[in-house]
Amino acid sequence: MFCFSQELDYDIDKENYVKDIQELFNGLSDNVVIDLRNYDSGYYNLESSFKKEYNDHMVTILASVEFSKKKLRNIKLCLEPDDVNDTTNYDMQLKLLYHEEIKSRLFDAVNQKKKKYTLRNYKFIYNSTPIYGFYTVNGEAKIAFHSLYCMPKNEPMTEHIVCFDIELYERNFERARPSANNIATEFCNFLSVLLDLGFYEPSSKFVHFINSENYEDGKVFLTNRFRTAFYDPELNLLVQNNMNGLSTLEEVQKGNCRNGYVALTFESEKKTLQTKYVNPLAIEKAFCGHTIHPPVDVTESKYREGINEKIHYLDAPIEIPREIRRYFRGIAEYKKSNFSNYKLFRNACRLYNKSKLLSLDESTIEISFLVASLETLSHIEQMRFSDFVKKYNPDAEQKNLSDLYNIRSDLFHSGNFSFFEYDFDINPYSDAMYCEFQHKYIEYKSILRKAFVRWIQCNILNLPIGENNS
Repeated sequence: MFCFSQELDYDIDKENYVKDIQELFNGLSDNVVIDLRNYDSGYYNLESSFKKEYNDHMVTILASVEFSKKKLRNIKLCLEPDDVNDTTNYDMQLKLLYHEEIKSRLFDAVNQKKKKYTLRNYKFIYNSTPIYGFYTVNGEAKIAFHSLYCMPKNEPMTEHIVCFDIELYERNFERARPSANNIATEFCNFLSVLLDLGFYEPSSKFVHFINSENYEDGKVFLTNRFRTAFYDPELNLLVQNNMNGLSTLEEVQKGNCRNGYVALTFESEKKTLQTKYVNPLAIEKAFCGHTIHPPVDVTESKYREGINEKIHYLDAPIEIPREIRRYFRGIAEYKKSNFSNYKLFRNACRLYNKSKLLSLDESTIEISFLVASLETLSHIEQMRFSDFVKKYNPDAEQKNLSDLYNIRSDLFHSGNFSFFEYDFDINPYSDAMYCEFQHKYIEYKSILRKAFVRWIQCNILNLPIGENNS
């Protein structure tokens, strides 16, 4: 075995430098296995093994880098000929490998210039109608969104696919993809409050379906189990999820429905092995040349005046407030002016969207997360929950606010569900108590939404409280 080592002692002033080192090794070979070890001394050891060919001889190279959060300490290269009869002296090849292919990459990993990418992220909504039209918003990033298939159905629990195209600048495609995903997810949290909708992350799974076939003696119903996914004809992609579950149609025809990374963790050895699988380069090619532009079959946009203070019902059409661009510009300015308060607002929007996602399962959980959302927002003004809600929704009764906070406390502290979730009745509307709580459920959501929207009007849109309401 031939070895070469170099003491580096580079100071690291960059967050997540380990990712830069991983990308360095990934650039050396198409078949790289990464092993990350955590030592008690505070140093990590990142190992990568890959194949190279020298003078018609195949060799295996193990590269090992030792570093901490503050310092890149050393690098070591070891070469082992695959042929036991290979007598070549590889000392010089190892030194040249370091100086010609690795040393410069250590600096390029930090100094590499950013390039412009336009990537697409997908979310689900449930509503009888889709989001019609095509909308472009400039906040911290340029984002456009539209529904992939505009097929309404007279059924509130109808799944619709919403595409989000994000323009961003990153050093490479692998960094751009998670950045685009994070930007789109945060954008949807803010959009959730604006539209009173929940934005779900697509996640492929095997589920049961019923279909029917006609025979001479009548109709026969069959149960089958299939994996969920969808096809994006605009980018020629099969989508199972936003990360490793993307694949081009050409790759799917080869049997490659998923591609990206796979990782194996060995807890007893304190190490993680990771490697690429299938063909991630195909995804990069699919996005090459993609730009923000309306689809060929774009539908007419549906606008409304003002942010709707009322709650949205899933059998109602979705209308986009004309203030949407002012809203996202206001969020960007709010972030610049007071980052601490922005984080509280951002967290409140995350909780709001989460409440919409959980609303399909449990009413108590939905209300509790809504209360937590407004409580988070109240920290900006250092007010108690009830005082904050009363400030922005003077019509709210104190008894209702006390009940709301008790629902949240009873769930989180005592595991109590307040809306008969565990008292199943085939005809609950025959129970007067159930009808009363159903009315309260709608009233509680209306109180909290009105307060949140009016806070946005005052602090993000910079309007007097109550102005431009609908």
